Amino acid sequence: MEPVSHSHRTHGSKVATPAAKGKLSKGTSVSSKFQDDVLSGLRQENGNKKIATKYLYDDAKPEMFDRLTHIPAYYPTNADIRTLQYHINEIVGALPDRCIACEIGGNSRGKTIPLLQACINQGKVSSFIQIDICDPTQSTSVDELNRELVLPKGTAIELKGICGDTDSLDFAILNLPKPDVAFVFGLTAFNCNPKDIPARLGDWAKRFGKKIFISAGTIVDDQTFLTAYNEPEAVHVEWFFGLLERINRELNGTFDLEKHAKCTDARDPYKYWAYEIELNKEKPWKFISMYLTSKQAQSVQIAGEIIEFKKGERIHVADTCRIDPRNLPDVLGPHGLVVEHAWVDPRGQSAIYSISKADCDE
Repeated sequence: MEPVSHSHRTHGSKVATPAAKGKLSKGTSVSSKFQDDVLSGLRQENGNKKIATKYLYDDAKPEMFDRLTHIPAYYPTNADIRTLQYHINEIVGALPDRCIACEIGGNSRGKTIPLLQACINQGKVSSFIQIDICDPTQSTSVDELNRELVLPKGTAIELKGICGDTDSLDFAILNLPKPDVAFVFGLTAFNCNPKDIPARLGDWAKRFGKKIFISAGTIVDDQTFLTAYNEPEAVHVEWFFGLLERINRELNGTFDLEKHAKCTDARDPYKYWAYEIELNKEKPWKFISMYLTSKQAQSVQIAGEIIEFKKGERIHVADTCRIDPRNLPDVLGPHGLVVEHAWVDPRGQSAIYSISKADCDE
């Protein structure tokens, strides 16, 4: 084995994509899309205000999610790492030889590099595409791969990076071959309302590969689950309020983020806004919904438009779901998806699934 060098692989320079250039595939600027989505979501009434979770991933603060993964109470990352370490040979063995692989979401601490290294060692991957909506995260991830991967002499792997939104990313438009396999770590696949998960996975299985390998949390006790998303260090609070800071910065927003003069609880630092989480149970799912809540009636200006908030009115920002691995095939089966295998964390906190479409063309 020897370190990756220019002579052994195609240099991992970023692929110029519409999103990386400030454009989406339909020609709408990123800032305009952000503005349209924020205003559309906040115009909703009767408790239905929302902002899409993807906008938490801010180019100005790319380190925020990585900080979350290092919080002691935030167990999912370590559970995913354990699951992969324990089952890595079986997972890699389930891949086709010399495939084109992609990863949705960068900076998967402790997962991407060992997995890709094992794939290289077994001749499973010829090309790897790193995809992330946050440009600095995607760039850092590709740099890490270039620096850390070791190739057997005489082998080559092409590394590419794409900054783009998975909701609209189209490989044909980018003049790239469609991947054979997609990896999705960090609970990304299940970070939405349970009713939306089958359609989301079906779309990814159609666009990102014949097989998708996703990591997802399993059912844990309520206290462990709740504490992971409202931890004493209050990094989740900082991350979620970073979304309002981003609106203020990019859309001339006027969210009042004045802090208490004497803050006694790091999880409640603001005078006019609160971070709240809500535990829901809808068999076979358990999930947490996360909100930013107005503490008083107030008006906020965004891109010249006034948005009214009632006292106690909430902005829904994220969900994160859990399921017993034995129940997932019954959830996905009616939607034309097959759970081919589930590799479960030795401590039972996570699982990695291999999923494909029942009618997938070979």
